[in-house]
Amino acid sequence: MQLLQEAQPGIDTLICYSSVQANSLYSLAALCRVKKWKLEFYVHRIPEWLKENPSGNYRGAMELGAEIIECRDMHPLDFIESVRKPEENCLVLPEGGRAQTSEYGIKGLAQEIVHWTRFRSDKQFVVALPQALAPPPCICTSIYKDTISQ
Repeated sequence: MQLLQEAQPGIDTLICYSSVQANSLYSLAALCRVKKWKLEFYVHRIPEWLKENPSGNYRGAMELGAEIIECRDMHPLDFIESVRKPEENCLVLPEGGRAQTSEYGIKGLAQEIVHWTRFRSDKQFVVALPQALAPPPCICTSIYKDTISQ
């Protein structure tokens, strides 16, 4: 959300890494299309079946112009840092919401959920997030506690 709303002078390339079917792949491809940036998305591997029959987030991101780069011999972050060596026009985002800029959007989403549940006081809600998303649940828990204590 923060990357969408704020100007990033001098940036024309977004560099990220995760799994080839990550939700972030498609979302970041859409962001880059809106911002007129190039997206370089690094993955450990792309299965042959997916290369032959693109689907899901992989296909959607490619249709939005993402460049999805395989780096089988090393972790994508190591590849980015030691081989790609981003220039000043590049913004590198860590995987899985670990970037400081992610907090803004995660807080906004958490606040939306809390406000929405207040209109349904007759129900009890539980928000379940996958373990792989460790930073977002931590931020959501913090927002929830702050909101409830008000």
